[in-house]
Amino acid sequence: MTGHDAQARSRLSNEELLETAHGFEAVAYRDAVDVEISSTRALYQAAPSEVAQRLGVEAHEVGRSTLFVAPGLPQLMFNRVELRAGDGQISGEELRSSLRIFADRGVSHFLVQVDAPASGEPTRQLMAAEQLLPFRRPWVKLVRDSAPLPTVATDFEVVEATASQAGVFAALMVQGFALPAAAVELYSQIVERPGWRAYLALDPQAGVAVAAGLAFIEGACCYLAGGVTLPAYRRRQAQRVLMHRRIEDARLAGVTCITTETGLPLATEENPSYRNMIHLGFRAVGTRDNYAPAGTRW
Repeated sequence: MTGHDAQARSRLSNEELLETAHGFEAVAYRDAVDVEISSTRALYQAAPSEVAQRLGVEAHEVGRSTLFVAPGLPQLMFNRVELRAGDGQISGEELRSSLRIFADRGVSHFLVQVDAPASGEPTRQLMAAEQLLPFRRPWVKLVRDSAPLPTVATDFEVVEATASQAGVFAALMVQGFALPAAAVELYSQIVERPGWRAYLALDPQAGVAVAAGLAFIEGACCYLAGGVTLPAYRRRQAQRVLMHRRIEDARLAGVTCITTETGLPLATEENPSYRNMIHLGFRAVGTRDNYAPAGTRW
C-alpha cells in the first residue's frame, strides 16, 4: 500500500468507512477466527493452576463450537461462545449445551457470537427462543497480508515489554478494557511467553507507559489481540503506532496473515480503531453477530 493510498483511507468519512466493512471472504474469515480462538485458549492455559482454579477459567469444545468461561472474571471477554456454522446454519443443540455450561458455572452474563455465514432470520429466531437478544453491534474481522506499511508520525516511543514490565503491561490492559482487577493475573503471565508479544508506548517526557498492545502468533498468522490507551493520551496516534510496530514485527517474523477485529463502524459514530486498521492496510472479511441475555453490559 502506498503512502497516497493510506492518506486516502484516512480521509474516508464514517459513511464511506461503513461501506468497507461488509466484505466476506470465507477462508480469510475462518483463519481470523481460528487464531483468535487459539489466543484465548493460550491465555487461559498460561494461568498458573492456582490462578486458573480460583478464577474458574475453562475452555470447552461444544461440537463445532468453542466456549470460554471464567466465573471469577465476570466480563464478556472471558465468558463467550463462538458458534460455528455448518451449511450456513448454527446448531441449536450446540447453543443449548453452551447455555447449560454457563448456567452450571453460575455465569449469567455472557456473549454468544454467531459465525458470519449463519447471520440471518433463522439464527435470530433461534436466539429469541432462548431469550437471547442482539448485543450492541456486530464485530468485524479484518485481515491484511505482509505488504509494506505506510509510515506513522508519533512522539511516542514503542518498546516490547519485558518480564520486569509485565505488571505495568497487565495493569494497562485491565484499566483500558475496564476488566475485573483479577485479570491482571492472566495478562501478566503472557509477557515474554512463547507465541505472545506485548508492547508499551511510552510518554516521551515522563517516560511512563501510557498505552499497550498485544500480539499472538500461531504458524503463519498473527492476531492483534487488543490495544488500550490511557484516556489523557488518546487521539495522539498511540494505538496506530503500536499497531504499526506489531505488524512490522510480525512481518519480520515471517507471518503472512495478520488479523484483528473491532466493533462494526456506524455512520453516526467515530470509530478510531477501525480507522487505524483501514489506514494500515486491513480489509474486512466478515462480521460476527453478538447475542446476550437481557440486561447484559460489557
